[in-house]
Amino acid sequence: AGHLCAGDCSILSSFNDLSAAAIKEQFGSVCVVDLRKEIHIQNQKELMAQYKEQGIHYVHVPVTFETASEQDLDTFRRECARRWSDLRVVSSDGCDACYFAAAHVFRKEGWSAERCREDIPELAKTPWYGVLESYLSRHSRP
Repeated sequence: AGHLCAGDCSILSSFNDLSAAAIKEQFGSVCVVDLRKEIHIQNQKELMAQYKEQGIHYVHVPVTFETASEQDLDTFRRECARRWSDLRVVSSDGCDACYFAAAHVFRKEGWSAERCREDIPELAKTPWYGVLESYLSRHSRP
């Protein structure tokens, strides 16, 4: 299973086995933030009990970056603030997880949309730049 690390936060791009045993074996006791809109988990109550037993905190925020609301981004940021060093973020293809993590880091570091565009010009070419620009302009520090 591949994953990309952003600081101490791992973006799980191809980690399909979200069983408590698999997560515990690969990552230890962590927080899993699952951004996938549709999840088909058999025995979900049993799985949540196993997560709790293994010390794994699970948060489901069913959203894509293009449809993210302020509340979705705030929920994600809250989990990051609480557990950044042991956070694992799951999305269908890994892109949404990267976008959410980037938005969190840019806001935390006080970056403006203009700075993002100047320092990382490739961002302005991505489909999610408009969402990022709007989000950062609402939350940038003077």
